[in-house]
Amino acid sequence: MRFFILALAMLLGGCASVERPKIPTPWLAVSFSFERDPGWNVVEARGSETAVVRRYLRDGDTLDAWDELVSLETALIRSDLHSFVENFQAVRSDPNVASTAEASSRGSMIVRYESPLSDELSIRRFFAGPDGIYMLAYHVRLSLADPERLQIWNTILAEAVLVENPLFGFLQPEDVPLDAAMTMTEPCRFIGTLHRRSRVQLDLLRKAQRIDTNECRCATTKLATIDRQFTAACPDVPVAYVDVKAAQRAAYESCWGANRPLDTEDALDITR
Repeated sequence: MRFFILALAMLLGGCASVERPKIPTPWLAVSFSFERDPGWNVVEARGSETAVVRRYLRDGDTLDAWDELVSLETALIRSDLHSFVENFQAVRSDPNVASTAEASSRGSMIVRYESPLSDELSIRRFFAGPDGIYMLAYHVRLSLADPERLQIWNTILAEAVLVENPLFGFLQPEDVPLDAAMTMTEPCRFIGTLHRRSRVQLDLLRKAQRIDTNECRCATTKLATIDRQFTAACPDVPVAYVDVKAAQRAAYESCWGANRPLDTEDALDITR
């Protein structure tokens, strides 16, 4: 079985009467094979508006005292992959850390580092997603870094892929509230929220069979490109909803099948 890391499953437990901040649902999920190395338990699952985290340990280990640790993280920020990895490497607290970064397949990078200060060897894979950076990491104490186990995790990390987040099937556009005032106060956040709503709308159209899987995949790719273009210009260039809507309409035209009667307006964000 391959494991899908789902943002809504990362909500912390607690009293039901406490109102929690709304945690965004990442567009994608990391799929990887735990069956190559069974015996892990979820010990932490938390999220915020900017990140979701899920950590696994072996029996008997705790977050304060562990021998091995697996971590899944999604940084919901606007950053290109290389800049994010460079910043990640730069903020390591150990001045004697040995770190290497290498390009991997499918638009990803792998960082390996050894830290004498924290007694830790880590292999971490970074994936660039349309809404942030997705990460899967294996950590082990330096004295316990067994070559055979490292090879197992090299394989797991190499085989990991980004897939569509199944939770999008449970979302409705109203689950991603859009405040028009953000165009003035938080234009970059407005762009990200608008495109997230549009992604939900595309998924609903696919499930209603208004568009097929290939058309949805095509439109989703176009949407991610538009998102990057508008985000790159933000906040220096003023943003207007009508401009984003027009860009979506023009981009989607090439995605629909020749006999598709669908008005592209139906595939736009539902806020008019």
